[in-house]
Amino acid sequence: MKQNHNIIHYTSLFIAFLLIVSCGRHSSKTNDPVVYAQADDPELEQARNEAINSLDYFIKSFSEHRSDSIFNYSLKVDFVDNGQHEFMWIDLEKIENEQFIGYLGNEPQIIKNVKYGEMISVDKSQIEDWIIVDSRTNTWEGGFSVKVFLKRNSK
Repeated sequence: MKQNHNIIHYTSLFIAFLLIVSCGRHSSKTNDPVVYAQADDPELEQARNEAINSLDYFIKSFSEHRSDSIFNYSLKVDFVDNGQHEFMWIDLEKIENEQFIGYLGNEPQIIKNVKYGEMISVDKSQIEDWIIVDSRTNTWEGGFSVKVFLKRNSK
């Protein structure tokens, strides 16, 4: 039976976690609740398009501030295992040869081919969203899917 839902880790708690421990990298698990969304959700598709269209900004910022512990750079990635999709965040450590490399920041709930804290390497095609958290000002940029869920949660 084909599933109509993709698994998405809810990101508002992730943002709060990053704002509090933004330079902790992969030292603590996030306890993001799991949120189900339709695979063809138009708002999430628009959020993904915004993230992809502005990914060069994220890459440029990461390149300029990579060693600055004030900023935390994370990517929401589409992980697939046996046809099951689960969207989780990785804390970006480096970009090499068009690969985005970082530590998995969520505990997988559905897929079994990756583990929390594992070093992950992904290419651009797997990226669904990005977020930059500034611990000085407790502000963030990107997080397009986060904004969708926060808007829905406030209703």
